Amino acid sequence: MKAHQIIAGLCQTVFVGEAEREVELEFTVVAEMHYAPAQTSGPPENCYPEESECNITSLKITKATEDGKPVHLGLDTMAQLRELISLDRIEEQLWEIYQEALAPSDEY
Repeated sequence: MKAHQIIAGLCQTVFVGEAEREVELEFTVVAEMHYAPAQTSGPPENCYPEESECNITSLKITKATEDGKPVHLGLDTMAQLRELISLDRIEEQLWEIYQEALAPSDEY
């Protein structure tokens, strides 16, 4: 299974505190993506299921805004915001980027 490194700038809205303040986060994420398609035809001993894996190796918040105004990114604030980020959503976005990057081109 061949590994590909994906580096992407993504954004996500998180809701902070009991008042659920809406904070827009921009961040850079680095991930190692592995994918091997299934082999479903031929002798049973040569068949195997699809394999995929996404390992996020780095996630750095680059900007946070609330109502269009910058939010100070001190260490405590950054740690709190990082806990609110949906890693499942990031993985979905990374797989979309991965598929687009490796899709065969229709142009010659």
